[in-house]
Amino acid sequence: MFEINAIHQKILSPIVSFLIIFVIFMVTLHYHRFGPKRIPFVYGSGEVKRFSFLERAIHLFRLISFAFLALTGLIMAFNWHSWQNLLFASPKQMLDVHIYMGIVFGVTTLMGMGLWSKDALFKAYDKVWMKMSGGYLGAKGEVPAGRFNAGQKMFYWFTTIFGLLIIITGILLIIKYQFQLSTICLLSTIHNLIAFILIAGVLAHAYLGTIANPGTWRVLVDGYVTKTWAKHHHPNWYQEVVKSKKQDIREEMSEAQTEGLPEEKIKEDDTEPENKDDSEDNK
Repeated sequence: MFEINAIHQKILSPIVSFLIIFVIFMVTLHYHRFGPKRIPFVYGSGEVKRFSFLERAIHLFRLISFAFLALTGLIMAFNWHSWQNLLFASPKQMLDVHIYMGIVFGVTTLMGMGLWSKDALFKAYDKVWMKMSGGYLGAKGEVPAGRFNAGQKMFYWFTTIFGLLIIITGILLIIKYQFQLSTICLLSTIHNLIAFILIAGVLAHAYLGTIANPGTWRVLVDGYVTKTWAKHHHPNWYQEVVKSKKQDIREEMSEAQTEGLPEEKIKEDDTEPENKDDSEDNK
């Protein structure tokens, strides 16, 4: 028991602190070395529905619950009493928040597994994405990707596997009084280790989904991306969308574009982007 506790205090905690700092350092280094991935935004080119309301809701509640779990978990793991006293009325209240948020995280994780497992299956073109590092390290040219690129697929399986493990160990820790003290210490160490790994991974994911790809966050608001964005980031998926027509693709023109034009001209212009896309598909 004491050996396990010593591992947690003397080895695990310092390594985890270094890991999180290292991830932040690498994120900063990448941004200054390569910068964000900027693509031209064609105003009024039309938008493609990428995520449904249910998918966005699951992602949002999973994100919020994880943020609360990370905060309360770090406070408990490192005994940050000042933060505990600042944010919570008592240790019991903090533990209750941790447990309730754990339930939300568990439910959304299971729902996410059902919704995204098919899209997270690896395809042959994912090998090309990995060879090109997704274009994040300066590779030029089109990077093939389905609805999820290879990096997102790896992150899906990463969060799914470690998410299930942390859920299982978390449940066992809730009923910890059923076990011996040595078992509790072991479960706590495993639970914390998985949590630290997840935090580091989520930090990297958050960077790639926001700062490294400006404007990408808006897909979490209304579920739509521009056609230009879809063609650039997920060309294989976009071609599937165009061919199947299962997704909602809407064409829009701004007021500035239509102002002063006769109604017949506006209707004519509204059909041009679609015809252009069809001609490009035929090439």
